Amino acid sequence: MNLLLLMCLATIVFAGQQTQATPYDARIETEWQDGRLQISNVFENNSPGKANFTYKFRCSRQGRSGTSTTSQAGAFQAAPGQTVTLSQTTVSVSPADDLRLHLDVFRDGKPVATATYSSGQE
Repeated sequence: MNLLLLMCLATIVFAGQQTQATPYDARIETEWQDGRLQISNVFENNSPGKANFTYKFRCSRQGRSGTSTTSQAGAFQAAPGQTVTLSQTTVSVSPADDLRLHLDVFRDGKPVATATYSSGQE
C-alpha cells in the first residue's frame, strides 16, 4: 500500500513539473516574401519580473553563389508577459542553399533561451 501511495505521489509531482512554463522563450519566425526569407527574432518574458537581457543572432548561408555569415547583437528590457521583436532581417536564399540561424538570449551573462532554424542541405 505504501509503495502504491509513493508511486502516485511521484507521478503527481512529475506531472506538475512537466506543466510548468519556462520563464523565457526565444523563437525564430520565418516567412517567404517575394522569393526572399524574412526572419524575425522574438523573445517572450514569462517570468513575474521585469528584466534586462542581451541577445546574439547568427545567420549562415552556403550555396552556389558562395558563403555568407552575418551576426547581430543587442540589449533589451522585457516586462512580465511581454513579447519583444529583437530584430528583423531578410535574406536571399534558394531552396538548395544551406541556411542556419541561431539565437541566444542572456540574462546577467547566462543563457536563458535559445532558438535555431535550419533548411536546405543537411
